[in-house]
Amino acid sequence: MLILLFTAIFSTISVIEDRREGFLQGVLAAPVPRAVVVLGKVVGGTILAVVQAGLVLAAAPFVGLRVAPAAYMQAAALLVTLGLALTSLSFCIAWRMRSTQGFHAIMTVFLMPLWLLSGAFFPLPAPPNGSAC
Repeated sequence: MLILLFTAIFSTISVIEDRREGFLQGVLAAPVPRAVVVLGKVVGGTILAVVQAGLVLAAAPFVGLRVAPAAYMQAAALLVTLGLALTSLSFCIAWRMRSTQGFHAIMTVFLMPLWLLSGAFFPLPAPPNGSAC
C-alpha cells in the first residue's frame, strides 16, 4: 500500500512541471475537452501506481507468503480503487500549486500520518498459528 500511496501521489508532480515549462498551456489549447486531459493524467498515474504495487504483490509467494487466489483479486480491486482515489486527490492539489516545493509541503501533511499509521514503523503482531491471508 505504501508503494501505491507514494507513486499515486508523486505521479502528479508532472502537472506542476508541465505548467512551469509551458507544456500544459499547449495541451489545454488542444481541441479536446479539459476533462480528457485530467482523466488521462489521473488514469496514467493510477496505472503506474497499480503496476508497481502489483509487482510487489505478485512477489509474495517468492518470499514465503501464502495468499489465496481470491485474496489476489480483492487486493487488485482495492489497489485500483485506492490508486484512483489517491491520484485524483493529488491531482486536485497539484492543479492549484505553483511550485513543486509547495506540493511537497502539502503532500507531507497527507503522507506522514498515513505512513506512520500504516504499520511500516510499528508493525502489528503476527496472527496466531501463522494463518494465511
